[in-house]
Amino acid sequence: MGLNKIMDYEGFVNYPYPDSKGVFTIGIGHTRGVTPDTPNITREQGMKLLFEDLKPVEDYINKHFELKKQNQFDALCSLVFNEGVGRISKSNLYQVMLKDSNDRNVAYEWIEFCLDDGDFIPGLLTRRCKEIINYFS
Repeated sequence: MGLNKIMDYEGFVNYPYPDSKGVFTIGIGHTRGVTPDTPNITREQGMKLLFEDLKPVEDYINKHFELKKQNQFDALCSLVFNEGVGRISKSNLYQVMLKDSNDRNVAYEWIEFCLDDGDFIPGLLTRRCKEIINYFS
């Protein structure tokens, strides 16, 4: 279920394109090594890249947090996949979750990730609200 949500949020694009920050992306949110000259990929190749990209995200979550429910893991995977381990590790959300991953303040800190370099992004707000609902369901 979590994988499907990430796929829905990210979408699939078979050619390299610049995201909202200008980072070239392909497939399902894959950025590592992508340039404007990266060749087009198939959906199968995109899925392979997604699984490779999710492995360090899952490892990070399993190492740092004690989550009791699958929906918490799935929602956090979506957030960390989208924002990156480095950004999450330096966040207030990380500190709150280390103390208590069920603390309702998780929602307040989570919603901070609807900003992109200080700019409000409506699509990110929608995604973050869905992730929070999933996390606490």
